[in-house]
Amino acid sequence: MVSKRNAKYYNNNIENSEYRNDLFKCKPQTEHFKLVVNKLYDLQGICDMELTTRDLLSFCRQIAMGMEFLASNRVVHRDLAARNVLVASDRTLKIADFGLSRDIYEENQYKQKGNGKMPMKWMALESLTHRIYTTQSDVWSFGVVMWEVASVGGSPYAGVAGARLPRLLRAGYRMPRPSHCPPQLYVRVFAHKYYSTRKLLMRWNLA
Repeated sequence: MVSKRNAKYYNNNIENSEYRNDLFKCKPQTEHFKLVVNKLYDLQGICDMELTTRDLLSFCRQIAMGMEFLASNRVVHRDLAARNVLVASDRTLKIADFGLSRDIYEENQYKQKGNGKMPMKWMALESLTHRIYTTQSDVWSFGVVMWEVASVGGSPYAGVAGARLPRLLRAGYRMPRPSHCPPQLYVRVFAHKYYSTRKLLMRWNLA
């Protein structure tokens, strides 16, 4: 088995206090105060289930299918990350958070003009350096999500400042293989993604 989660949620502001009890199950202070308990946040049973390598591959496959649907409709997500994927109790995944999504029906790419905050560690090199977003840049983000899934919730490029990331990626740096990721899968996905991206950057004169 890959992992078995212990579902205890803590409030970051109060040490050793259970998050769900603080927010959803506290007792009313007055007779006129009505508290609504949100059962959707009671995830004890779901988070106790064990995950196998087959489960992790199924997660990646479902995300890929969702992104394929977006690409077929000429939409770039621009914020694909594990935090933006919903997981149901039956382990069905759904892609969420389309706030940064854009239609690329006419030009097959989107060029960002503003200076808003972006998820740098999930962005492709051409997006980091030239603010260009395409289906290929979403594929890059999917590779980072695969790493998140394979590491069972690891933080991508841990310890790397966002400002240093473009230089490291241009030099060929890639995240190390997670312990739960088979070597063949790691080489096939990340090495292939690297060389495909290099060809794309050379075509755009960005390499």
